[in-house]
Amino acid sequence: MSLKNRDGQFIVESSETDPRKLFDQAKGQLQGVDRPGVGLKGFEAESAILAKADLCGADLSEAKLADSDLSHADLVGVSAKRADLSNSDLNSAWLTGADLSGACLRRANLSGVNLHSAQLFGADLSESDLTNADLAGTNLRGAILKGARLTGANLSEASLEGADLSEVEAKEVEMKACQLQGALWKDGDWAGSRWHDVEARGSDGSSCALGGAEFVRCDFSGSALNDLGA
Repeated sequence: MSLKNRDGQFIVESSETDPRKLFDQAKGQLQGVDRPGVGLKGFEAESAILAKADLCGADLSEAKLADSDLSHADLVGVSAKRADLSNSDLNSAWLTGADLSGACLRRANLSGVNLHSAQLFGADLSESDLTNADLAGTNLRGAILKGARLTGANLSEASLEGADLSEVEAKEVEMKACQLQGALWKDGDWAGSRWHDVEARGSDGSSCALGGAEFVRCDFSGSALNDLGA
């Protein structure tokens, strides 16, 4: 079995048949690795350099990749359930349709990432950088985003029921047709955000900065800001 990069150059050639052991042999040489669909469940490679890798459709569930570089990587459709990606760099990575349910992404750099229609149910994204991220249609039910940076992000049609969005920086965020029932989004900066057709019954948005925010046909009944749901 061998590993190549996206330029067709060999990274490692081996008689090893377990892809996890093969990737382990290639640690430090994995930038741009081309191995879509590879099975790496439980793979341990903290501080791995996987920038520009093609791992679309790979199984990264329960992988331990804290402090790793996955910037500009193709991770479309990966399964990374319960994976540890804390402090990792996923700047401008493609994660469309990925399953990151229960994953740890604390303090990760997710700026410019494409997470359209991804599954992030119960994921921990506290203090992560999601500046200009595409989160449209993403399932973030019960996710923790406390202290995250969401400036310029697109959360249109995202499911955020029961999520913790307290203390976020969310200027100019697009919130069209979001589901925010029972969510906690207090003490954040939502200046200039656009809320259209948002369902936010029973949510807590107390003590937020809302200068220039736009609210159209939103339902905040039973919440701290029900007077804005006109």
